[in-house]
Amino acid sequence: MKLKKIVAGIAAAAVAVSMMAVNAFATTIELDSDYVGAWGAGKTIPKADLEAVGGDVQVTLTVEWRSSIIEDQHIIAPMDFDNGWLRITDQIQGDKVYAKGDGFIGISPNEPTLTFVVSADTIASLGDSGIGFQVQNVIVKSADLEPGTFSGASVNTLEEEQIWDYSNGTFTPDGGSAAPAEDTSEEAAPAPAADAGETTTTTTTAPATGNVPAAVMISVMAVAGVAAVATKKRK
Repeated sequence: MKLKKIVAGIAAAAVAVSMMAVNAFATTIELDSDYVGAWGAGKTIPKADLEAVGGDVQVTLTVEWRSSIIEDQHIIAPMDFDNGWLRITDQIQGDKVYAKGDGFIGISPNEPTLTFVVSADTIASLGDSGIGFQVQNVIVKSADLEPGTFSGASVNTLEEEQIWDYSNGTFTPDGGSAAPAEDTSEEAAPAPAADAGETTTTTTTAPATGNVPAAVMISVMAVAGVAAVATKKRK
């Protein structure tokens, strides 16, 4: 009877560790290496990758601010391309997300990343292409996905003029001004805007996080423990 209890306890521990490994799932999706053109649309974060994280998902974009030939905005809009290019800015949550009323988010040259949380319900409503981005003078390089907590759609709204200044590095939302960061990107003529009906998806393999080996180790320990107990009882 004691042996059965020990085995049951070890098995339960192994299951718990396995569940922790699943909950700690994180991955990186590689997106665009080059500028897709003025008001263009590049690669997307596939719905399958968002669902693989499970529940609400925190998305951290690595973005490259690029100088424009003329004075212009540097903005992106998260979208569901499969459903009429529906902007989903009003369905995300981000303390440092600064957007205009039309859903376009300002990208400052002083902020190389943009972090927001999208709810499980919004993810479920997306088309298979998942979340894409319409861009102007910005390259969305990659997206880090990890579990997040969504407590309600909330972003900071700025006026049109403020977004222009914020995205050019001359305005900070908490007051004052900031000098634009030095741009190291090469000047390039804008590529033709992507066709509204065409999207590209990319899927990457989740990197090893160390959680799976931990679960395997528990399983090995469980077997070793059972063998040790069985040997002791034979003696």
